[in-house]
Amino acid sequence: HASVLGFAIGVSLLTAVVFGLAPAVLASRGRIADVLRNGEGGTPAVKKRAALLAVQVAISLALVAGAAILVHSVRASLDTDVGFDPQDIAAVSVATQFNGTSAANNREYMAVITALQHTSGVTHAAASTQVPIAPMARSPFGPGALADSSADYAIGTTAASGPTTMTGVSHIMGDYFRTMGIALVAGRPFNADDQRNSQRVVILNESAARALAPGTSPIGKQVHGGGFLKVWYRYTVVGVVRDTKYRSLQDSHLPFAYVPITQEDITSPHINFIARSDNPQAMLATMQRTVTAIAPDLKLADTPELRPRLLSDQIAMLVAPQRLAAMLLSGFALLALCISGVGIYGTVSYITARRSAEIGIRMALGARTSDVLMLVLTQTAVAIAIGMGIGVAGTALAAKFLASWVSNVGALDPASVMAAIGVVALFAAVAAIGPCWRAMRIDPVAAIRTAE
Repeated sequence: HASVLGFAIGVSLLTAVVFGLAPAVLASRGRIADVLRNGEGGTPAVKKRAALLAVQVAISLALVAGAAILVHSVRASLDTDVGFDPQDIAAVSVATQFNGTSAANNREYMAVITALQHTSGVTHAAASTQVPIAPMARSPFGPGALADSSADYAIGTTAASGPTTMTGVSHIMGDYFRTMGIALVAGRPFNADDQRNSQRVVILNESAARALAPGTSPIGKQVHGGGFLKVWYRYTVVGVVRDTKYRSLQDSHLPFAYVPITQEDITSPHINFIARSDNPQAMLATMQRTVTAIAPDLKLADTPELRPRLLSDQIAMLVAPQRLAAMLLSGFALLALCISGVGIYGTVSYITARRSAEIGIRMALGARTSDVLMLVLTQTAVAIAIGMGIGVAGTALAAKFLASWVSNVGALDPASVMAAIGVVALFAAVAAIGPCWRAMRIDPVAAIRTAE
C-alpha cells in the first residue's frame, strides 16, 4: 500500500502548494497606487488574509501539539516499568485439550521445560497459563480458610468465608519468576515438594498481598480462592512477588496470584512455554521442534495472539496503534505547517506590496529598520497570536479525546503544547524572513514614484 500512501501525500502537497501560493501570486500583482487610495493596510482584503492566516496557524498548532502528545505517549509507554524483563524471552503456546491424566500432562510439561533448560543459549525456562501482557483469567480470592476451616476444598456459593477480591490467576511450572525476571519480595518460590498430595500453596503479588492480608505479612497465612464451577480451594501463602503489568500497560495495582500447575487441574485452554535466551528469535523455532519431539500430542497454537512470539514484540504491539496515529498526525502537522508557512509568506508579501509607498515615505523621513519591521509585521503578528490562542484551545479539546485512549499523558500536556508553539513560531519566523528583507531594502524614491 506504499503507492497509495505516496499518491495521497503527493496530492496533499500539490493541493497545499496550489492553494497556498495562489494568494501570494495575486498579492504580488497588486497596484501600489490603489493601495494608497484604499488606506494603510486596513482594507477588507488584508483583513480576510489575516483571518485566514489565523485559522491556518490554529490548525497547524493543534495538529503539531496533538502529534507531540502522541509521540510523547509512545515513548512513555515503551519506557513504562512493566515489573518484569521482557527482553530475550521467547514464548510458544500449545493447546491443553488432549488425552491423558493430569499427572501425565504435568510430566510432559516438565519434560519440555527440562529439555529447554538444557538447550544451548537458554538461561531459564518455564510454563504458565498466562503470559503478560495479554488477556488474563480472574478468580475471586478471600482472606482466611474456607467456611469449613478444616476443608482443603469445598463446593458451593457459601463455601467462601467473607468478602473476596477479583484476582488474576496463572498456573505456573518451572523457574517461572527467574525466567520472567519478576523479583521475589518475600517467602519462597514453588519447589518440587509442591505436589497434588501436599498442602496447596499460592504466591501473591504485592497488590494481592495488601488486599488479602492488609497491614501484615501474608507469608504462612491461609487464603481461599477459585469459584470456577463453584469449586473453592484453601491455599497457604508461601511467597510474595513484585507487581507487574498483566493485561495492559495501563494496569495499576492489579491483584494477581500464582498457583503451581502440579497441584490442580488446568482450566485454561492453552499453556505457554517460555524461555530466556541469548538469541530469542532463533529460539522460537527450537522451542517448537522441542515441543513436537517430546510431546507430539501437544498441538501448537496457531491463533494470531498465541503464535510463537517474543515478549518484547508483544509489548511493542500494544503501542502500535498509537505509533501509527502519531506518524499520521505528524504527517498532517507537517503539511499544515507548510500551508501556514506559505500563508504567512503570502500575507507579509501582500502587506509589504500594498504599503510599499508608505514604507518609502517613512524611510525618506528617517524611519529606522526596526520601524519598517514593526509596520510590516504588526498585522501578521496579531493574526498569528490569535491563531495560536485558538490553536491552544483546540488542542485542549482534542487532548481530552486523545487522553481517553492514550496512556502516560494527561488531558493536556504542557510540554507538548509549548513545543508545538515553538515549532509554529519558528516556521512563522522563517516564512516572514523573505518579505521582511525585501521591505527593509525598498528604495524610498522608487516606491514613491511608482505610487504616483
